Amino acid sequence: MDSGAGRECHGGPRRFFQGVVRQLIAHARHEAILAKEVEGAPQRVHLERAAARGHKAAIAALARVPEVPQEGEYLWEYYLELSLGRGAGPMGSSSLSYRDVEAWCRLMDRRLAPHEVQAVLLIDAAIRDPGELEEDE
Repeated sequence: MDSGAGRECHGGPRRFFQGVVRQLIAHARHEAILAKEVEGAPQRVHLERAAARGHKAAIAALARVPEVPQEGEYLWEYYLELSLGRGAGPMGSSSLSYRDVEAWCRLMDRRLAPHEVQAVLLIDAAIRDPGELEEDE
């Protein structure tokens, strides 16, 4: 994506990109909740086992996980790569910072536009604090 993307007037690309980021954040939140440990295993494992036994609520819960939008796959992949290098402290893994993104860009020879950096940091925030999902999410 060129560095001018998202700067057009009247919504256009910016509004489209914001929609993609909202979908990525929804996916991230769901993934974070499904990864939480419950009785010794990630929630996803419990739901998959129940779904395999035909449990309708488990099947529905797994079906509600939003897909990564095709237009945002590269941002999701960037987030996953960045996460591999994150530091950890006494309270668990640290949040990604602008410094982390800058170092990753330099080391990986990537150039992210400011709105792409913001999107990656928003994904990280959603993963780190997913909140609770509503029934219709």
